[in-house]
Amino acid sequence: MDATDLLLEWGSVRVTSPPQPHNRKWFATIPTPMLAGVASALVATCPNLQATDLDEVCSASPGIEISGHRAAVWTMRFVPPDGRLVLTSSRESLIAWHTARPSNARRLSEGSRLVGNAVSPDGSRVGFTAVSGARILDIHSGRVTLEFDHESLQEMGYPVWSPAGNRLSTQTRTHVNIWHPDTGELLRSIDLDGLGRRGLPLLAWSPSGEQIAVLGVFGTLRVYRAADGEVEFEAQRHDGITRNLAWSSDGRLVATGGNDGVVNLWSTSDWALHRSLLNEGTILLGGRSPVDSMAFSKDGDRIAVSVPASTIRVWSVSSGEELVRWSAEPEVSYTPHYGQVVSMAFSPDGRFLLTGGLDATAKVWDVETGEQAAAPDGFRQAVEAVEWSQDGMRYGAASSDGSVRIWDSASHAEISHFQGHDRGSVVSLSYAPGVARVASAGGDGTVRIWQTGTGYPLFEIERFDGVPWEFRGSPLPPEAVSYSPESNKIAILFGSVSGELQIRDVTSEVSPPAEVGGYVDSFAWSPDGQRLAVAGSIGLGVVDAHDVWGRQIWLIGPGSTDERIYYVSWSGDGERVLSASDNGATAWDWKTGAVVTAIRPEGGARYVEESGDGSMLTEGGRFRTSVVQVWDIPTESELARVEAIRGERLEARFVAPGSRFVLRRLRSRPPELAPWVWDSSTGQQLFALEGHSAPVVAMAVSTDGQLVATAAADREVRTWSPTNGKAMAVMPSRLASVRGLAFGPRNAEVAAFGNGGAQSWSLHTPRVIGTTQRVASLSQGPLP
Repeated sequence: MDATDLLLEWGSVRVTSPPQPHNRKWFATIPTPMLAGVASALVATCPNLQATDLDEVCSASPGIEISGHRAAVWTMRFVPPDGRLVLTSSRESLIAWHTARPSNARRLSEGSRLVGNAVSPDGSRVGFTAVSGARILDIHSGRVTLEFDHESLQEMGYPVWSPAGNRLSTQTRTHVNIWHPDTGELLRSIDLDGLGRRGLPLLAWSPSGEQIAVLGVFGTLRVYRAADGEVEFEAQRHDGITRNLAWSSDGRLVATGGNDGVVNLWSTSDWALHRSLLNEGTILLGGRSPVDSMAFSKDGDRIAVSVPASTIRVWSVSSGEELVRWSAEPEVSYTPHYGQVVSMAFSPDGRFLLTGGLDATAKVWDVETGEQAAAPDGFRQAVEAVEWSQDGMRYGAASSDGSVRIWDSASHAEISHFQGHDRGSVVSLSYAPGVARVASAGGDGTVRIWQTGTGYPLFEIERFDGVPWEFRGSPLPPEAVSYSPESNKIAILFGSVSGELQIRDVTSEVSPPAEVGGYVDSFAWSPDGQRLAVAGSIGLGVVDAHDVWGRQIWLIGPGSTDERIYYVSWSGDGERVLSASDNGATAWDWKTGAVVTAIRPEGGARYVEESGDGSMLTEGGRFRTSVVQVWDIPTESELARVEAIRGERLEARFVAPGSRFVLRRLRSRPPELAPWVWDSSTGQQLFALEGHSAPVVAMAVSTDGQLVATAAADREVRTWSPTNGKAMAVMPSRLASVRGLAFGPRNAEVAAFGNGGAQSWSLHTPRVIGTTQRVASLSQGPLP
């Protein structure tokens, strides 16, 4: 058994093939349902649990993980020497997998935002930097061979191995740091002397390992000696931004390219300008065609350069002669890409050029004949990275749709497909009242519906815009999603970009969405799930979920006023629609259009909520101010008021029965670790929800107001009693960061969602599983 087989046998993570869709034409990838395990089981009620002395943690039956939204894959590397292993990375995970058996994979890092990674030249190790730390791992065993101390993290961005593999460089805007990969010793720190002042510079080691080239954002090339950090050469020959830097494999030339359309080739023997190549194309920037991407052939005698959306050219380095050109011109047979060419790579023998673009395509070009050798397909979003194996037998491409594909270079047949980066960001989550389903919206632009008991994926809904996939750019992520089982509808808001609100049927066939015209800022289902209140620049209205255009009631008609409605909600009995605007907070009888209550706080309102005891809570304020106020509805008088200080923003929610509210301070200095519970009638602080060791990043209140959930940067989710401030449960989370929290039906579940997917926990059947100290260690995740 060799080292490659060890990867598959020891501690592997299995990513199984998806089951066949059950008569769902618009159903896509189904990941294997996963149980959250020890770190996912928590509880709402725990006997004898004291908030001031959390010695024991309550638990319940395991929850589920929602991980099927695709994470964009940014890099891929064939692992030498045989290239049977592939290392791929997304924002939050680093995965090694076998080209012959992609169903087996090892997650080398997960749950912390990755900054950069690099494979050692011999393929044995990978150095990577994440928000949580910097490490060097043995790729085949997953063993940590070196972990850098946290004091070094600020100097640990973007690792690059030296060609011999005996040094590891990292860079920041101010320094290039050279480390010993076995001991972690900082061997040398090279001051860039302002080279990175206007942006992070590019870095490349010479093939001999004796020099390091650094290219500034605005065209300054500087070459340092690795031995002593002294400047060997410096030049400024570009006009404008430079984005490309490469050494030829024989070390004779350094190439730079930028928006001025020029590729400069520098001879390393005497640092004279060997040749300047003028890039020409139909896309112009400042009168020139910018260099999009650039690659040397392995023998160093050819260089390929691309121009956005129009041209790929290959030159002879020695003669400066253009060997071949592919462009969108009528007389040229093959069109390169519609849009930017993101990545290019020559085959080891230099005959073929592999390219990937934002148009979701990868293409193989024959440099000798000028023909397009292959155009392998299957991607649904931009191709972010392409690469050849060292022996030239395989080539691969990685896409922002979360997939990686490997092809045979002789037949161009696909030999492997990997979809393991399926823990992308979840930007919104909504439980369906009354049924065991939950809807999640992902940063990949899809909405998925899951079974809450098992985590089994039921449906996938992609954004419907009538544009074929091959002409789409990156998907537009939903801003909010809400599921109504009563009407069998999903409401999806694409608010931050287009303000578009789509209402989709949850059926077995593809159906065009019903769209609410105009820019929508906020929407809310009525308690019976049959109507939607919508608000924004379109005004304020109520639409029938079954007949969006036929049954509309406008409380403030489109174009009838300059008032912008920022937030809309319903009263608990469904009789009133509540709106928040620059004019304040208003309660409307939606059937008659009459104003029931009008609260006019100075600075208006951005949020409004009505309690069951006859009071109203608003959040508002003028520019760079924030204030929370509680009002008596019958008299429209202020009962309580909390003002922000030092540029803070306040978030508040009523807790049952409305005589109290919980408030957290955002952007406070220093960061506030504990939300406070306040008395709604007197405005007095009652107690803090203390227990987190890091700032709270999200908060939610159960529908009955009896529980408060908080998530913090300490990777814990906690539930609290708003009556006495006691912690009811402590839940360790694996998510890289939490965007929001949501309570499930009957408040029997709680879910956290954000970067890395979503996790839910059952709040039934309490039992003790251990101490808070042990759970806190689990929340950091096991070492790879």
